Amino acid sequence: MFTPYSDIIYKALQYCEMDLSVGELTDQYERLIKVHKELSPFPEVVDALKTLKSKGYQTSIMSNSDWNIMRYNLKSLKHDFDSIYLAEDLHAYKPQLSFYEQVQNKLSNDYHVHIAAGFWWDIVPAQRMNWRRIWVNRHSKLGLQNCMPYREVKKLDEVLNCL
Repeated sequence: MFTPYSDIIYKALQYCEMDLSVGELTDQYERLIKVHKELSPFPEVVDALKTLKSKGYQTSIMSNSDWNIMRYNLKSLKHDFDSIYLAEDLHAYKPQLSFYEQVQNKLSNDYHVHIAAGFWWDIVPAQRMNWRRIWVNRHSKLGLQNCMPYREVKKLDEVLNCL
């Protein structure tokens, strides 16, 4: 059974109220959803996506989000993605391999690179799928050696040097 992302947020607030013996967290649900909708991309992201598109690359989003939130995020990205894969549509969440398998089945070819900031929910499962990977490691964290090889950059605009 699939639970939509927005419902997971509400349930998490309920669990926190119970486990922490505090009240009124669920009262903050709409505010939290608003924060998700108003997230801004990192400064270089919009231009980096534009550059990738101008060089002929197809771009896609793979997200655990839902359309209620993603439609707002897409406006802030100012980019025409070739495809969008959301947990809401796939009825699976990253890092579940079923999420990645469904995306793989929808891709037009096997020549793609998974570029992501999330190590555990993106780089690790993409490695299991045998996809080429670029980790946007903004905070200089240490990755796992058994997930190598993957490329690593600090910001999205550096991926052009890796493609």
